[in-house]
Amino acid sequence: MDIFTDIFNDKHKMYIVWNLQEGPKRFKDLVIDMSNITQKTLSSKLKDLERRHIIHREAFAEIPPRVEYTLTPMGENSRQF
Repeated sequence: MDIFTDIFNDKHKMYIVWNLQEGPKRFKDLVIDMSNITQKTLSSKLKDLERRHIIHREAFAEIPPRVEYTLTPMGENSRQF
């Protein structure tokens, strides 16, 4: 299955990509924006999008730990469809 079909056949992944168009988002911000799914499901969808190079996960060595998600250039291109 190609990436386009995978993303747009999954409403949660599509909504994640749509949310990240606005700029970097932290996990807790995505949890708030996507209150209709569990944190476990959101985490799974984010990992899959990261594995497919649609989003980039950046962890900052701070206390408390901070993680931000952004669209990769491939993810930016997927918005055009």
